[in-house]
This record gives sequence, C-alpha cells and structure tokens, in this order.
Amino acid sequence: MRAASRLVISRRTSAAVAAAVSVIGIVVLAPGASAAPMFSSHGFPVGATSSAVAVGDFDSGSDPDLALANAGDNTVSVLLGGPGGSFGAANDFAVGNGPASVAVGDFNADSDPDLAVANPGADSVSVLLGQAGGGFGARIDYQTGDEPIAVVVGNFDPGSDLDLAVANRSSDNVSVLLGGPGASFGAQTPFPAGDAPNAIVAGNFNGGSDPDLAVTNAPAEGGTVLVGGAGGSFFVQSGFSAGDVPSAIATGNFDPGVDPDLAVANAGDDNVSVVLGGAGASFGAKTDFAADSEPRSVAVGNFNPGSDPDLAVASLGNDNVSVLLGGAGGSFGAATNFAVGALPISVAVGDFNGDSNDDIAVANAAASHVSVLIADLIRNPAAEADVGSDDGLDDVDLSNWGETGGSTAVLYGAPGFPTAAQRTALGGGANFFAGGTVGTSTATQNVNMAAASFDEIDAREVDAHLSAYLGGFADQTDHASVTAFFLDAGGATLGSFRIGPVTAAQRGNVTSLLYRSRTRAVPVGTRKIRVRQTFTAFTGGYNDGYSDNLTLALSGD
Repeated sequence: MRAASRLVISRRTSAAVAAAVSVIGIVVLAPGASAAPMFSSHGFPVGATSSAVAVGDFDSGSDPDLALANAGDNTVSVLLGGPGGSFGAANDFAVGNGPASVAVGDFNADSDPDLAVANPGADSVSVLLGQAGGGFGARIDYQTGDEPIAVVVGNFDPGSDLDLAVANRSSDNVSVLLGGPGASFGAQTPFPAGDAPNAIVAGNFNGGSDPDLAVTNAPAEGGTVLVGGAGGSFFVQSGFSAGDVPSAIATGNFDPGVDPDLAVANAGDDNVSVVLGGAGASFGAKTDFAADSEPRSVAVGNFNPGSDPDLAVASLGNDNVSVLLGGAGGSFGAATNFAVGALPISVAVGDFNGDSNDDIAVANAAASHVSVLIADLIRNPAAEADVGSDDGLDDVDLSNWGETGGSTAVLYGAPGFPTAAQRTALGGGANFFAGGTVGTSTATQNVNMAAASFDEIDAREVDAHLSAYLGGFADQTDHASVTAFFLDAGGATLGSFRIGPVTAAQRGNVTSLLYRSRTRAVPVGTRKIRVRQTFTAFTGGYNDGYSDNLTLALSGD
C-alpha cells in the first residue's frame, strides 16, 4: 500500500510474498444448555427524539426496513435495509405533532406497505401510503380521542380492508377507525378501555372469529381486555394484573396452551409481568421477571435456537436492552443486558441479516441514531472494544483476542484507509480489522457459551451462518477471508466453509469493504466451531486485508 413535544421522556434519576495474519475464535457448544445470547451493536442516524420503531418491507427487497417515529421534529424516518444488517440513510416524512407510535400495514392493498402514526400532540393518527422503492406520500390525518399514544393494525370488521385501533391516554378509551377503499378510514368509534390506556396490542384472546384488543392502564397496575364483536365493535371482557406503571405490552404463546399470553413492561417495578392466557379471554395471575431499570417497551422474538419465545425489553433507566430467554411453561431466564443509545424507549424484532436468527432494533429518545443488535457468537467482532490506530502502524492489543503478531484495529478515516463515510454505511463503528505490519500473525478467542444442544446438531437440525465485511486497498491484491471449521470432541475437523476473499476487481479497484455471507448445516458430531480470519498481503510493506462486523450465528429448524 504505502511505506510505513408533549411526549415527556426522562429517567427516574438522572514484496510479492504472501504474508498471512490469522485471527482465530473457538465457539464451544455445551450439551442441552440455553445460554445467554450475544449481539453486536450498530447505529444508524435518524431524526430527533425517536419515540417508536417498527419493521416492514418498504422497498420490496429481501432485507427488512425500519420506520421510526420522531417526536422531536414531527417526522417518520424510513431506513431501507441492506446486506448484513446494514441500513441506508434515513428518509424523513412529515406526520402530526409529537408522534409516539408507528404501525405498518397495506391499507390500499397495492403490495406497498403503508404507515399509521399516532400523534398525541395533535389528537390524530397520520396515514402515509407507501410507494414503489420505499417512498411515502403526503400524510392524511384522522381524528382520534385525546392524546393518542399507541396504534395497532388489524382486521376488526368482516371487510377486507385493514383497520386501526388507537389507545387514547387522556380520554380513557380506544378509537377504532374502520378501513375503506383506497386506504380511507371512517370516523373514529370510541370504546371504553379503563383508566389512561397507554399501550395496545391486538390478538385473538377468546378463540372467536373477531380480533380482540388488550391495553395497559398505568394507574391501575394492570390492563383491560376488549373482546371484538360484530362490525368492528368491542366490549370490555376482563382485566389482568401487572406491575407498577405498566408501559408496554406484547403478545405471544409462552406456554404449551393454545391461548395467547401477554408480556407487560413495568416501568415502576423494573420488571416484566407475564400473564398466561386461558379460555374466554381470561388471564391468570402475573409472574414477574426482572429486567433492567425502567423498562418502557417489550417485544417477542426467538434469540436462541430453542422453540420457546423470548423477550426483548428496552430499559430506559440504564440505556440497555434486556433479553430474557423463554423456558418451559411460560418461564423466563435471567435478563442479559446490552448497551444501546441514550434513553431507549421502543424495541422491535426482525431478521435483519438473513441468518434465520431474530435481531433487535431500538429507538433511542436521546440519541440521533437507531441501535441495531445483530445476533453474534463472536466477541469484539468489529474491533469496537479497542482504541483504533490512526495510521494503521500501531500494534493494537485486540480485546478478547489472544494475539501473536501484528493484526490490529484501525480507525475509519485514517489516511489511506477506508473512510468515515464507509463506516456510517456499515453501522457507525469506529474501527475495523487490518493485517498490520507483521508478515504473519495469529490471535485466538474462546467464546464461552452454549449455542445449541448436541441432540439438535446430531439430528441435523442446526445451521451455521457466517458473515463479514471484507476488503482491501485500491487495486492491490491484499485481501481477507473468514473460515469456520467444525470440530468433534477430540478436535478433529469434520468440515469447513469460507467466505471471501473479496478481490480488487470485485471492489472496482476502490478502497472498500463488501459484505459476504454463507450458511451451511452443522455436521453431525460437531462439538466446537473454530473461526479463522485470514489477512493475506501480496505487495507493498503493509498487509491491506481488511474486515469488519464479523458474525457467527446458529439457527435451528
């Protein structure tokens, strides 16, 4: 290469010689265990004071996209998904005053998803119709009750058009707006919903043919179930218990029964109440599971290869997302916390990098970015735990890697290396891996976690997904690749697969990193996985093989 609003958000408290550099990680699989999940975190710029996040496919691509309501500038930011869990620049669309919630649905049946946004500062819901390529038309506003704080989409009447239900915190009711042709909506019909409803979810709680609703009532330390009736009507059927200041609600099937269950985030108790459903829209006693400080949002996903649903909880008090893995009979394990942006207030789940594992998106009310957590078994997969070199010449000691050589971490924007703009496109990390100044180097990492049961592996039910951004400098042939080796209990290799390298021609002879991924079945008898990251230099005095954002994830059938 070269010689050397009305939405109030706060905490309760304030030479032509091939030189190789190898980085090796070992993933150890423990039998039958359900270990804490691991994620790598990335950030993408959005509007001001984000209050909610939702997932959809707005451009008809294969990668999920994001929509975020921004209370600080009365917009919705739409970020189109790209390879490896990356997202493009935000496109902002005007909505009503102080948006607090966003939901996705195809209201005009044109296959382009649309948006509904609850605006508590305008007592309205804004509907934005989707366009080809991920754009949206001008908003159309519909009147709701007083201080609409949450919105959900459903089919509440016998028609084929989607409808809206909006929780109105200050008028103690839910507004139902029935959909009509061309994405029009009729006048709201209010239904009593208990004191100060502040979150809402739709589901079939009584086994009938009409969808039902459940809302949380913060003053009552519980919530209300509204059973659906003919023509989009609702009546109060029952209530359920929760903790202090219930602030969010989600539904899933947490036990072996057929009745949907509820998970409620309690901001005043720093926990999540799980309420198991019974016959006729009834619910049993709550069981509380500890989260982090002041949970404000909860979503259901599958974050390990097991069959039991798991929970992701945005905890505003300590700027964390808590993940609770599901167990038998509606139980949940201890929370594992992951740092995100300032004041995380909303969480959504989707498979953003296409590895069949659920990932997490988080709206941060006091940060200018959305946090995206990608499922990953590798520790320090992007060199973000290190202080990157500003010229590539420093021998950085890579955290979580036991090195013998010159592999290093380099700052994006260092002269002659990938730029800061390229960093933003990959998710905002400061550093990337490079081959460094030593001809041959290695580093080893042992990842101590259980990823899947041996029974599942030996039944051929587990796949391994390997991905990374790989690249190099200009037209030079230096490159990087990543290989995963499947080992048996004695350390013998049962098979392997590789991603990369990315050639100079594939990069267009431009200094850059490109996404590469591959999935294959985990061979029977596998008990360990070794991941080797190899940087190879062919010319010059520097090893310009680059890598970033490595992921290794396992998924079950």
